[in-house]
Amino acid sequence: MKSKRNSSAELTALCVLSAAGLLLSLMGISVVGIDAAWIAILLSGVPFTVETIRSMAEQKRLSSGFLVPVTMVLAIVLGEYFAAGMVAFIMLVAHRVELMTERHAHEGVARLTSLTPQTAHVLRGGKTVDIPIEEVTVGDTLSVLAGETIPVDGVILEGQTSVDQSVMTGESMPVDKKEGDAVISGTLN
Repeated sequence: MKSKRNSSAELTALCVLSAAGLLLSLMGISVVGIDAAWIAILLSGVPFTVETIRSMAEQKRLSSGFLVPVTMVLAIVLGEYFAAGMVAFIMLVAHRVELMTERHAHEGVARLTSLTPQTAHVLRGGKTVDIPIEEVTVGDTLSVLAGETIPVDGVILEGQTSVDQSVMTGESMPVDKKEGDAVISGTLN
């Protein structure tokens, strides 16, 4: 179920319905005479199986994801519907968590990108000039004043300072930097 076609709300609904089916199955309750674990098998397992087969056909090779449908089919053949439904449910929850993590990572990158300044103070001919960040080249000497965001990755050539790297590293305290120390774009001088 690597497909982006499912929205977060749809995946959450499928998780809830699959969990309900498994709970009913665990309690020995059937739905229209069929083990309720089939709810999880059909809602979670079938889409995962279809997506796995589609992905393998595109890549023209077996993947580790192939073991999940095989496990579900074997459990069904053995009459272990709850086990088959549980495997399907676990894969659905894992997919939901993967999408949440991916979304948070994209949001984090977007936040970091927005922190980077659009211009840099570059020393040229003994004077400081502001240039667009895209025009900074390797070897340029930049001036970063106290309270400014460091525009590009680099190394401190002279002086010392403290840099708030919390946006990158999560460190709660600024880190002391001196000549020769590396600094990271997006961190605060």
